[in-house]
Amino acid sequence: MPNRISVTIAGQKYTVLAEESEEYTRQVAERADAKIAEAKAVTEASLVNAAVLAALNLADEATKAERTADRMRGELTERAEQAEAMREEILRLEQELVKLKEELAAGREKHDEKS
Repeated sequence: MPNRISVTIAGQKYTVLAEESEEYTRQVAERADAKIAEAKAVTEASLVNAAVLAALNLADEATKAERTADRMRGELTERAEQAEAMREEILRLEQELVKLKEELAAGREKHDEKS
């Protein structure tokens, strides 16, 4: 059930219905408020224009974060594939080591029989 949370953004009170926690919702509202205030201070824009600029800045940040997350997921997948290939190589080498030890033991037996 959504939480009803009262927040203030750009001097206006809003009641927000949110599935997230109150703390998280307040953090999001504070971030939106700060971005609008930042846009108003830099451009002396109207509240509507400041809100649009803030939305644009937040969308830019979100897009960059999504790209970073996608890149990191790709790197993680690549590293997981490398780790799997290394595990397979370790298994192959362990099997080869067992085989070589068996061959060495057999060679020693033949040598001991000849002596």
